[in-house]
Amino acid sequence: MDAQGRARSGEGKVRSPVTLDDLVADLIWPRLLRSGALALHPGRLGIAFFLLIGVGLVVMVLAQIEIWLGFSGGPTEQADFSMRWTQLLPANWPVHPAGAAGRLIDAFTALPLAAILAHPLVASLGTLAAVLLWSIAGGAICRGAAMELATGEGITWPQALGFAAARWRSFAGAMIGPVLLVWGVALVLAIGGLVLLRLPGLNLIGALLYGLFLLGGLVAALVMVAYLLGHWMLVPAVACEGTDAIDAVQRAYAYVFGRPARLVAYLATLAAQAIVVGWVVWMLSSAIVGFTVRTGGAWAGDNGRIMLEQGTVGAVGGDAGAVMAGAHPEATTLDRSRTSAWGEFLVKMWTLVPVLLVWSFLVSFAFCGSTQLYLAMRRVVDGQEMTELWMPPRAKEEVAPLPEPSRSGASKDHAPDEIPDVE
Repeated sequence: MDAQGRARSGEGKVRSPVTLDDLVADLIWPRLLRSGALALHPGRLGIAFFLLIGVGLVVMVLAQIEIWLGFSGGPTEQADFSMRWTQLLPANWPVHPAGAAGRLIDAFTALPLAAILAHPLVASLGTLAAVLLWSIAGGAICRGAAMELATGEGITWPQALGFAAARWRSFAGAMIGPVLLVWGVALVLAIGGLVLLRLPGLNLIGALLYGLFLLGGLVAALVMVAYLLGHWMLVPAVACEGTDAIDAVQRAYAYVFGRPARLVAYLATLAAQAIVVGWVVWMLSSAIVGFTVRTGGAWAGDNGRIMLEQGTVGAVGGDAGAVMAGAHPEATTLDRSRTSAWGEFLVKMWTLVPVLLVWSFLVSFAFCGSTQLYLAMRRVVDGQEMTELWMPPRAKEEVAPLPEPSRSGASKDHAPDEIPDVE
């Protein structure tokens, strides 16, 4: 074969090696695997860290006020709330569809009522404060992650917080709007039952109109199921589109009903990634705390060693803290100094930092993963590129007016409209 033939056949050309990015360039689900790296951004970790501290302080203060004022519910209300909360844990959800539906209904109706009866201030004022903090912090994390995905360069955490704070109504409304809608339907059905089903005679009318009751139940069921699967996309919808709460809910619900199988597959991918990466981060945090307490207390004497161990157990809690610190059973039998109690408290506060960082990572991962989930579902359903984001209009720069140029042949001593005399 001559040189011209080899050129036509492509021989002699230098071909670049095929990379992993080339193989997955047109796939969507591999992009979800960036959630862990996005969540580890220092600014997003810091926002999540102070979010947890803020919510924890609000709950602690309101719980203490309840104790001082005697507003807490009695043992019956406390036990009912604890029982209903335990039933909603993933391990306690029944396999039968009717049982799962009952758990879902309880999550929207019975659990909030039980929480208000058991802890009135925490369940009311605490929830409002938590929603406000959660919406601003979550919106900031989602906006920062979306900007990094779209432009390759993230924004600073003050810019992200400023964006979220300016739209806190949209973020909060998107989070609680569907819940309020379910409560509204429940209230209407309850009033309808009071008027049409309670008294003889009227109950026949209520039975005839029971189809309308079922229609209301259909609306509530669709909202609850869609919220269960799609609530992850509500905050990212506002962060990516700069829209209001109603439009964010409409977008998220359209993606849930548009491609439910794809949504479940993406959620499973994110869940598997969260388990693996979360386990690694938790192991690293445990190694930091365990190595520090064991080596720091090696030559500190019995009192010093027990002080470190007890402070660590108080921060981590349970058997995990005891194993991490290598706690000894004689901790409560030693006659320790008066400063040991304060020392344990300070050790506990410092140890809470790496412990909270693990939870901060999980919170940051949830918002970053939700952002990628929203962008991926938008790409699948609407065909819109994942790098397209709404950008706020920039303020127009005020520029000083430029002087008008002099006309050709015009004299500086004459006005612009004047034409000099020509001899």
